[in-house]
Amino acid sequence: MEETTYRNWSLLSLANLCMVALLGALMRYKIAFSFPILDHRQTMHGHSHFAFSGWVSLAIFIAFVFYLFPKSPSYDKVYKLQFWLFLLSAFGMLLSFPFQGYGPVSIAFSTLSILVSFWFSISIFKDIKGKLFTDLSVLTGVFALIFYVLSAAGPVMLSYLMIAKQAGTNWYLASVYLYLHFNYNGWFLFGILALFINQLERMGIDFNQRRVKTAVILLAISCIPAFFLSVLWMQPPLLIRVIAIAADILQFVAFLQLMVSFKIITRNAKLFMRPVRWLWGLSATALSIKFLLQLLSAIPSLEKYAFAYRPIVIGYIHLVLLGFVTLFLIGFFIQSGAFKVEKRWPLIGLILFVFGVLLNEILLMIQGILSISYQHVHWANPTLFVVSLIMLSGLLLLVDGQRQGDSRAQEK
Repeated sequence: MEETTYRNWSLLSLANLCMVALLGALMRYKIAFSFPILDHRQTMHGHSHFAFSGWVSLAIFIAFVFYLFPKSPSYDKVYKLQFWLFLLSAFGMLLSFPFQGYGPVSIAFSTLSILVSFWFSISIFKDIKGKLFTDLSVLTGVFALIFYVLSAAGPVMLSYLMIAKQAGTNWYLASVYLYLHFNYNGWFLFGILALFINQLERMGIDFNQRRVKTAVILLAISCIPAFFLSVLWMQPPLLIRVIAIAADILQFVAFLQLMVSFKIITRNAKLFMRPVRWLWGLSATALSIKFLLQLLSAIPSLEKYAFAYRPIVIGYIHLVLLGFVTLFLIGFFIQSGAFKVEKRWPLIGLILFVFGVLLNEILLMIQGILSISYQHVHWANPTLFVVSLIMLSGLLLLVDGQRQGDSRAQEK
């Protein structure tokens, strides 16, 4: 029963990723051609909130409950209720943001999502008991939950500013970056690190636990001050700038320490399924580029490029969300048996999706570089729309392959 629930929940999260891709394709169509009935800004809010809550956060929640934090029988019903409330809040935001932006209904569902995340975090803290200081993966997962809670400050501030009609202020943009920072560099990063470490522990793969623990703690310590990197465009006082740069350097050093510590894993690569090796390799590459770009953004002469050019910002967001986070999570669910890619069509679907992610990043990079010299790439937006269709088609094939696999299993 446990295994069936895990697979069903995981497949629901994958179906949600398809919804994210569909909405992304619709927005790309509007940019490239015309779609008057679609409000781009409001749809973008629905797209991003659903991507964060309906796909990434839900997927990490599932993996945490079934793998990282083995739940107590007394909490079984609690986590099941939280799962459905997570889904309800995610679809509530998906269906309300495109029509009203930040309005009463969307804010209500956003608030529900925040409250459920708090409840989930409290449940985990009560459930882990003495494991916090004995299991490295559990400690890393706890850091993830702490930053998950902190990320809620972003939507709370956004809702207040929208109600106060201060949407065009610098504080509005700072609130967006606050939400993104504590998700990308906190909840998502530490959640994935926790799952990866847990996978190594389960498979008996030896690594330098002490060095990895030091790196994880350094990343956690530097995460909060590193937020100031996201608001350097506000021209903060010199002290804030120095703190931000110091945190940036500390994070990069911690990341290098992680990479050195995990290098031994290449000797055990064959223990992982072949698609997982490719997905996690690409995910690690995306993470490396992310930390490098983050380090470069602290250089004053390059700082403006990190914030002033929309294609660069969008490219960075997709690099982390698709390249690092999504590819890792799909690989994790394949390795844990929730997703099946042994058959031809789901494997083709996976290859198509990964190909689309790579093309998407390359095109956004080209668009971003040329935008610096104020060159408009006429073919970029139609091509990005085609690429979004490639990613959507790949995901649909992957999902359909899971359904076909289930039906064959039932027939047998």
